Amino acid sequence: LGLRRLVHDPISGRFTATIISPAEGPTVYEATLTGRTVPIVSIPVLAAPMRQGDVISERDVVMLQVPAERINSSVILNADDIVGMTPRRSVSANTPIRDADVHAPIIVERGNPVTIRLNHGAIALTAKGRAMDDAARGDVLRVMNISSNRMVDAIAIAPNAVQISLP
Repeated sequence: LGLRRLVHDPISGRFTATIISPAEGPTVYEATLTGRTVPIVSIPVLAAPMRQGDVISERDVVMLQVPAERINSSVILNADDIVGMTPRRSVSANTPIRDADVHAPIIVERGNPVTIRLNHGAIALTAKGRAMDDAARGDVLRVMNISSNRMVDAIAIAPNAVQISLP
């Protein structure tokens, strides 16, 4: 096949092309094709379905080519933005993943006992507490000190471990 003429409107995406057969020598067949071009975007999707609480690793992610018109601003475009995250609810394989579909894994769960750490210079103190909120690593949450029943704001630093700072 050969292409004799091609007209493309980049704004509408419409095109008209005249193809010939064979590409060289006397033309035996000629046809005019019309259509619309569609930009394609590569997005990260899950290779297999995942449930809430599963942590997404690099091997769980594959790239999928989809028409750009199927993508909105909430769809994640970079695989690095979903690796290490966990689904908020079950996510199907080969479907676009939105920002709202994933979050950082919860390392401190509401109601669970936690170790409260305070580091100040050479002094390190620990106390037992109870988490009043769910939190991912680096999130601020409310914690109740079990000994004093006082509420403090802390930062989740490890599974069931939080850190507070002196004002």
